[in-house]
Amino acid sequence: MTVGKSKGYGCYDRKDFRKEVVVQDGWHWKGGDEQTKKVVRVPFLMEKDCQYTLSELGQKDERCIGCKWRK
Repeated sequence: MTVGKSKGYGCYDRKDFRKEVVVQDGWHWKGGDEQTKKVVRVPFLMEKDCQYTLSELGQKDERCIGCKWRK
C-alpha cells in the first residue's frame, strides 16, 4: 500500500469561523453543593485568514497553495 501526497492540511478550505462562541463564566449556586455552569456568548475575535501563510515558511508550503484562506 502506498500513501499518496496529501493535497492540504485539515484547515485547507475549512468552513468560516462562528461569529460568537459560548464560554463558561463562573457558576450558579443552587444551594448546598449543587451548582450549574454560568455561560455567556462572546464574539469570536480570532483572524479568519491564515496567519501561517504570512510567514516565509508558509509562503513556501506547497500544501497551502490554492486554499481560500491563504494570504
